[in-house]
Amino acid sequence: MHSCHGTARQIDVLREVLLGLLADDPTLEPRDILVMCPDIEAYAPLIVAGFGLGGVMQGAHPAHRLRVKLADRALTETNPLLTVARQLLVLAGGCLLAAIEGRQG
Repeated sequence: MHSCHGTARQIDVLREVLLGLLADDPTLEPRDILVMCPDIEAYAPLIVAGFGLGGVMQGAHPAHRLRVKLADRALTETNPLLTVARQLLVLAGGCLLAAIEGRQG
């Protein structure tokens, strides 16, 4: 257990702890590690920034070589087209509702 003052610091500490665990135990592999958090949407951008950029950045932190997979994210957060589609449906529904209410009144 580690006490940290914010989500960004929690990710920094997590990164260092995971690297320490992997260095201390040669039998431990990244696929053996599961990290859980209470609000994945709040942590997702920080996790992406803190891990998994090894192919993009040269001279990056060693944790950037770890592949990370985020689960249980809202589809509208991972696919911008779904966000647009949802907004269009809300607009269309509002227009339909206004039309129905206008006919009844």
